[in-house]
Amino acid sequence: MALKPCAECGREVSDKATSCPQCGSPLFVERLNENLGGGIFSKFNCGCMLLVALAVLAFALAVPLLATAEGLQVVLDMEEHQRAIRRQMESVVRILLT
Repeated sequence: MALKPCAECGREVSDKATSCPQCGSPLFVERLNENLGGGIFSKFNCGCMLLVALAVLAFALAVPLLATAEGLQVVLDMEEHQRAIRRQMESVVRILLT
């Protein structure tokens, strides 16, 4: 059992204690940050989390846009195909009627 100074009052407190007996300051947060190597909200971790979040957001926005553009092209191709079939049918009807 090691003694460490309290961040608030400076009194020596056991490293197993959850709060300082003198001032009541919670100590588990400090121990958690020490165990996690600077805490889960260190500058490096926050920067990485921000980059991942931005990448996910960009992907989530890009996929529907690409799918929409691709879907639109398919619809336009189908309409062009229908127009071509209609022109062919009209020319067949003209030949049959003459």
